[in-house]
Order: sequence, then C-alpha cells, then structure tokens
Amino acid sequence: MLLSVALAAMLADPSAAPAATAPDEDARAEIPDLERVRYRDPSGRREIWLGAELGGIALPQSLGLFSRRVWTVHGTPAWSVALLPWLAIGGRHAMVFYDAVNIRLRAHDHQLELSAQTLALRSKPRRFVDRVAIGVATHAIKKTDVDGLEFKPGGLGDVIVYAGYGLSHDLGRRWRLDWQVQGRWAWVFLDTQRHVRAAARASVYLARQHRLAGELVGFYVNRDATQAGNPLPRNAVYGQMSGEYTWMSRVGVGPLVRLRLLSSFRSGEAPAYEIREEALNATYGEVIVGVRGIWR
Repeated sequence: MLLSVALAAMLADPSAAPAATAPDEDARAEIPDLERVRYRDPSGRREIWLGAELGGIALPQSLGLFSRRVWTVHGTPAWSVALLPWLAIGGRHAMVFYDAVNIRLRAHDHQLELSAQTLALRSKPRRFVDRVAIGVATHAIKKTDVDGLEFKPGGLGDVIVYAGYGLSHDLGRRWRLDWQVQGRWAWVFLDTQRHVRAAARASVYLARQHRLAGELVGFYVNRDATQAGNPLPRNAVYGQMSGEYTWMSRVGVGPLVRLRLLSSFRSGEAPAYEIREEALNATYGEVIVGVRGIWR
C-alpha cells in the first residue's frame, strides 16, 4: 500500500509538487540506513552511522507448519562511515543460529560495501539522491550439531560479489521513495549462481522523528545445473516483504521494530543455506528489534 501511494505521488504533475524545503523545515529526521539493502549513506564528513539488531522466530510443532519445532536467532552489528560527503563505506556482521530439534547450525554472515553519490558532485540542489555501490557478502556455516554430535565443516559457505545502482526520491515533506537494482555473482561451495536483485521502499514520516516504511525485494536466481545440496530449480524467483517502524531522538539515537516475510528461507540472499539437506526451504518470517545511532 505504501509503495502504491508513493508511486502515484511521483507520477503526479511535477508543477504541483512542493518546492524543496530548507533543512529546518523538513518533516524528516535523518535515520541511519543500515539494512542488507541500503538506499542512503551518511553525507557529513567523517559522520558515522551505527546500529545493532536482534532477530529471529520460534515455530512450535503444534502450529502444524513443520514436522518439528524450529527456531532461529541472529545478532547483527552494522555500521557506515562517510569518507567524503559523497563517498561512504559500510558493513554488517552477524552470528546466526538455526535449530530444528536434532540439528543445530551456527553461521557467520559478513557484508562490506563501498558506495558513492555521483549526483552530489553537482552543485545544483536536487530532490533525489543516487547511489552507486559495489560490495562483497559472505555466509559461512561454522558449526553443525546433529543428534548431539558436533562437526566443524570447512568450506561450507558462499561468497557474493555485487554491483548496483539506485535512486532515493523525496516526494514532498513527508514521503520518500527509494529503489535500486543489483547484479550479483555467487560462489556456493563448489558451484556458482547468478542473481538479479530489485528492491523498492516507501517511507512516510508520521512526525519528524517517527518513520513508517514498507519494502519489497525480489531475487531472480540462476543456478548451476548440478548444484550440490537440495534439488532446487535451476531458475527461480523469490520475494521478500517487510514493514518497519523507527523513531530517532533529537540526540541521534533511537529504536526500530521490523517485521520481515521471505518466500523461501534466505534463498538469493544467502545461498549457503541451500546446500544443507536439512535446510528450511519454506516461507519464513521473523521479528527484528534494534537500535540506530548517529555520531558526528
């Protein structure tokens, strides 16, 4: 719903759009963008965005979704630093636990990204900000426990190299629309995958420090014909949707709550999980709580 309203506003008559407002008149407080999909970066010299998240879900067998109890939990610190007003570097680092009664996995996720705002090099004020980004992400299964026996598998993970472009549009004083497209190449154990990821987010500021956002993310995945692990289609499409509420105090610190639904457990996002026979290849949702901060 948020995305539909924002798109309609963007396509409306440009002459009817309000003029750009001065910073002290803007109804939007700055909120750090530290998710897996990022649309904006810090722009003040040596400005730092910091965040931490705790997320997961528990699904008892009584719900009937699976033949056994399943739970996941992950803790994630995240950061972004402005090297120049138009150039930033950032990352995410997570420890993930997945448990299905007799099987437990511990995985480590890392993401490092360099991004630039090319339109910021022009002096003319604009109502949108672009973002060119290149990066690398890794997901590695460090330990697995099967029926009480502990194993430390080596080389069981993935490496994803990617590049993408996106725009962030200000649609008046309270609305913002962000989108991006990304090409990704993944090495998964001994195989490879090719991805295209498209994402869009619509945000509305209920008050200056309160933001409500909805996001859609889609993955097209092309796998090798003989990929190890679960028998999955060579070509597949996966979707994710999420809703988030964030509040930022006047001192630059605030909490967030995020609800996320995935059509398949991290397919496209983290293909390392596809090569385990006990992988959760089903619709998956989670609740995430966290904190964001700005240090200038």
